[in-house]
Amino acid sequence: MLAETAFMNRRGFLKIAGSFVAASAVGGATGKGFAANYPSRTFDVIVPTREGGGADGLSRAFINSWKDKIGQNFERQFSPGAAGQVGYELYFKQREMDGSNLLFGNVSAEMIMYALQKPDFKFPEDIYYFCGIDTDPCGIWVSGESPFTSVEEVVETAMKRPVSIAVSRLPHPGTIGLLALAEATGAQFNIIPYGGGNPQVVAVLNGEAECGGGGTAGYIEGARILGVFDREEFVLAETRGDVPLINEVFGTDIPSLYSTRSWAVHRSWADANPDDYKVLQDTSAAVFDDPRFKEEIVQSGVTPWDGVRFRDQSTCMELAQSMVELATKYGDQLTAG
Repeated sequence: MLAETAFMNRRGFLKIAGSFVAASAVGGATGKGFAANYPSRTFDVIVPTREGGGADGLSRAFINSWKDKIGQNFERQFSPGAAGQVGYELYFKQREMDGSNLLFGNVSAEMIMYALQKPDFKFPEDIYYFCGIDTDPCGIWVSGESPFTSVEEVVETAMKRPVSIAVSRLPHPGTIGLLALAEATGAQFNIIPYGGGNPQVVAVLNGEAECGGGGTAGYIEGARILGVFDREEFVLAETRGDVPLINEVFGTDIPSLYSTRSWAVHRSWADANPDDYKVLQDTSAAVFDDPRFKEEIVQSGVTPWDGVRFRDQSTCMELAQSMVELATKYGDQLTAG
């Protein structure tokens, strides 16, 4: 009913030329320059993870700046479960396609979920990821006490015997990187899922696992990052130091593998309302130039600031498509056990 009412208000509004001109003048005076009547209400956001995690802190910091730029507040609902499937199906089945219902998700992890679990929505037909926020490059890391000093040593050893590598969970872009590296080099990796980031870290630091695989953004005292799966650069070099690119070390062509949290919206609404959709795109992109956003990210420590960078719809959708294809290719290994 809400979407229908908003549509009728907009249609009636546009029919009255004089009112349209007056409203445009008011919009210009306030500095918003928004499409007529949009946004007309508080944004409702589905976050398909638990409250208190990285998505919570990152979305809160972003909203604190974005709400002033777009002229509306945001209410978040955390809906964890089944690697994000619960939240996504709630969004597509029970939320109106009115542009005021948004989703804030982890593109890489949740597109792996899409490929493996076959939830009840269609990618890319149903969704636009339009504003990626952070970058957590995937790689291989070890404890400070590890005998491994380079990623070459890890692979050389793994070509002679299996090397144990702890991951937070099997369906993860970091696991895909390890599988691709093993395929390209003949290395034998015993990839062990630990059911979360904290147990994974403990396993590596106490020597239960020889290496860790996955995200590198989280600071782990004493740990050393030996290599990352990125074709261009290690974006966290400022805070984590120079780290070799695995493709350069081994001459491989493994895709850049990283996690990024992104805002998303129903694609059918965006395609039918391009002017309103541009409001979402332009105002969200403007957040990255807001000093308040940087200050809150730095103070909260939710992610390194050098990993915060705007990724537009094209980049986010390309990443999502890549994750679907890679998860499909390595599906058996990602769901083993």
